[in-house]
Amino acid sequence: MASPFARTLETATLAGAAVGIGPAHASCFCTAEELVERNFGGFELQDHAHYVTVWEEDAKDLDWRPPGGGESVRDVAGRVSALFARLEAEFAGADAAAAASSPRRVLLVAHGDTLSIATAVARGADLGQHRAHAQETGELRRLVV
Repeated sequence: MASPFARTLETATLAGAAVGIGPAHASCFCTAEELVERNFGGFELQDHAHYVTVWEEDAKDLDWRPPGGGESVRDVAGRVSALFARLEAEFAGADAAAAASSPRRVLLVAHGDTLSIATAVARGADLGQHRAHAQETGELRRLVV
């Protein structure tokens, strides 16, 4: 499952092949709007130093939004939580015995802040400290939930 952006779809294909998850190995190889990149508002395509400012504000206020229509941490957490709930509902519909003998694996391919916030949500961690869960570009990380 990937953000609908071309670079994440390509990464999903490559990473999926590396770990045995993909169109040939899964019932769903699809995009999810919930995984799109965080909207940094007026800071988009600007100096990367603005990200540090955003992350400092994130730590102080989960509802703070970057100027110019950006998304707050709580906004992003809401959309990834909705995705997790949807996946859980889909898995709950599966045969329980089959699910127990063959756990479901889902590959999520997204963008920096979306992934760090999603990891904090999945772990029940402090959303204001989501950057503690930051990933390197191209990093594969196993997250058991």
